[in-house]
Amino acid sequence: MSRRATLVAALLVAIAAILALQYFPQPQEEPEPAIEAPAGSFALQEAPFRPLVLKAKMEPSSVAAPDSGGAALTPEEVIDQPGPECGLHAGGGAASGTAVVVMPPRAGGYGSGARFSTVGSAGVLYSGTLPFFPFQVHLGKTDSGDVITGFGGIPMVMPKTTGLPLLGNGQPLQIYRDGQLIYEKEDIWLFDVANDGSSFFFIEPLGSDWSARLVVVNPTQGTEAHYDLGTIFAQPQRKLPYVAAYTASNEEVHLEPVSDGSSWGLGMHYFFSAKGKWPGRSIHAPGSGRDDYFHLVSSEEGYLFSEGADGSESLHIRKIRLDWSDLRLVAEWHAQGAVGTRARTVRTSADGHKLLFRTATASTAERPALEDDWVLYVLDAATGEPEFVLPTLNAAEQISRLSSILPTQATEEDVGRFNGAFFGDNDQLIVRRLPARGNLINRARRFYDVYDLNSVSLYGQPKFRIEGNQHSFNQCASQGFPGSLYATAEGELAYARRLP
Repeated sequence: MSRRATLVAALLVAIAAILALQYFPQPQEEPEPAIEAPAGSFALQEAPFRPLVLKAKMEPSSVAAPDSGGAALTPEEVIDQPGPECGLHAGGGAASGTAVVVMPPRAGGYGSGARFSTVGSAGVLYSGTLPFFPFQVHLGKTDSGDVITGFGGIPMVMPKTTGLPLLGNGQPLQIYRDGQLIYEKEDIWLFDVANDGSSFFFIEPLGSDWSARLVVVNPTQGTEAHYDLGTIFAQPQRKLPYVAAYTASNEEVHLEPVSDGSSWGLGMHYFFSAKGKWPGRSIHAPGSGRDDYFHLVSSEEGYLFSEGADGSESLHIRKIRLDWSDLRLVAEWHAQGAVGTRARTVRTSADGHKLLFRTATASTAERPALEDDWVLYVLDAATGEPEFVLPTLNAAEQISRLSSILPTQATEEDVGRFNGAFFGDNDQLIVRRLPARGNLINRARRFYDVYDLNSVSLYGQPKFRIEGNQHSFNQCASQGFPGSLYATAEGELAYARRLP
């Protein structure tokens, strides 16, 4: 290499180092020994919810086969049909590659029940009709290949917002396994199905005082773990105080407080063993009135993002371990972000190896908002070291960072507008984009930039871009992501993951 080339290479390395210092948090050499709460103190305790394990009351009964009674949905009825009536619910984890399509009956609206088809790449797995319209739909797939589908619960139009109503009487629940109705209840609020099909849970009201019970059902073992929740769902304004879901491992049920204001995850969290092995655990994250974010992966691991005392201080990021042997929180690593920024959209990969978050201008920043405040990061969850960084508002930088998938002489229109990011598989990062300027013609278009996290560099390029047409008024899309609906050669409705 010539001396000139060497100098140019050194200059590029120096520039990259400067950009890295500007755009991503630097882990401290020594982790902090303990957590400093934004206000008040964190509290860990075993909640007074002890499991009672009973024999499950499951009585399988036949449901309509796809070719009897016209229950099965057809491609012509659902694919790219305008309007919000058709709902597509794609499986994740072990259930990836399967989906459930739900529609109201041919005659009548939502009050007349629903038709559903559970589908895979070969076509319809099973179909049926429901005497109610399901506001929540979840599915899982067991090691033996059984597909478990659940329908029911109260409306969840806008999850994790303070505007969710809590319907006191609840809604029905039905659970199917490979075309058989194996479990049903008349009155539940929330439920979920483990993506590996190992169990499902529901939360049911018990009385006029808003008392409730969590029931976790293990279909294989034929057991139910009951947790009496007392009146933790009681709210003066009848708003839903918690959302509920399985953790990524499917080993715990997490009741997460519904966030209010600019902070996220603050308040009381509850965790329960899916197998009824230990009493419930509660974790209280104190509110501070600032842009703090508490993201729990499980009852033993989480991330705390906290802004400084005023707009002149840095964003602090800590990975924490929750030690239940002596009820304390310990920081595994500590990193700092830019001054005057806050965290948004915190996610972890299913295997827990990657941490994703986006920063924005903090509400307490004592200066105008800046484009450079809005940045997407992926960190190594074990060390806090950055693995990928992407500015999300700076058009010029995004054009250069997407040159592998954009045309020559690309413009901001070609880049598109950042519209969120999520993990696909454990080794895929998906950046979702909209057209830069929406109108009646192109507002339905979507773009998905897919990055391979096994090979991408800190400022690397996406591996490919896929265009889509899935949105709130076209959920059953022919170009969804990560999967789409299509018609098989035999004319059956099918679903498969998309590749470039």
